[in-house]
Amino acid sequence: MVFKEEAGDADSSFQQLLAAQKAGGQELSPVTGAWKKEPIPEGETQAEGDDALPLELKMTQEMQAWIRTFSQQPEGNRQVSMFNLLAFKGSSHGQAYTKYIDAFVKGVGTRWGGSGKIAGDVVSCSSTAEGVHEWDTMVIAQYPSIQHFAEMVVSEDYHEIDRKHRAGNLKDTLILCTVEVDLEGS
Repeated sequence: MVFKEEAGDADSSFQQLLAAQKAGGQELSPVTGAWKKEPIPEGETQAEGDDALPLELKMTQEMQAWIRTFSQQPEGNRQVSMFNLLAFKGSSHGQAYTKYIDAFVKGVGTRWGGSGKIAGDVVSCSSTAEGVHEWDTMVIAQYPSIQHFAEMVVSEDYHEIDRKHRAGNLKDTLILCTVEVDLEGS
C-alpha cells in the first residue's frame, strides 16, 4: 500500500485534530471499566431497527475478549496506535469524516486521550487473490492504553458521532491495533 500526505479532506481534518490537541484544555477521563460490561452480541449493532449500521465501531464479545487478554500482557498497559484504513461511499471522499474528526477533537476522542499521529490519502493498494481492495484514507490515532480506547468505544457520545458522521459513510474499514515493543529488554 502506498499513501501520501497532501492537502485534502483527510489532511485538513488531521491538521485540525493536531491543532486542537496542541491547544489542550481537556482533561483525560479515568478508565472505569465500563468496557467490561455486557458486550454487543456478534452481528448486532449499538442502534436497533432502521438506525443500525453494519460498520459501526462497537464492543463485540470478540473485541472484549481480545482487550481483556491483551490488557494482561506486559504490552497491554502501553500506548496503543490504531491503524485505520477507510473506504468511503460515493464521491464524498470523506466529507462526512471531516465532521467526525471535528466531533472527535471537540469531545469524546480527546477526552479518552486519542491523538492523531498521521493521516493521508491512499494512492495505491497491492492486489490479492481476491482482487484489489481500494482504500481512500489511512489514519493512525494513538491512545494512552487499550483500555482508554475501549472506554471510548462504549461511550454514548462516541456512538452518537460514529452513527452520525462515520459508520454510514463508509464502504469498508479496517482497524489494526499496534503497540511499541521493547526489543532491547530495557
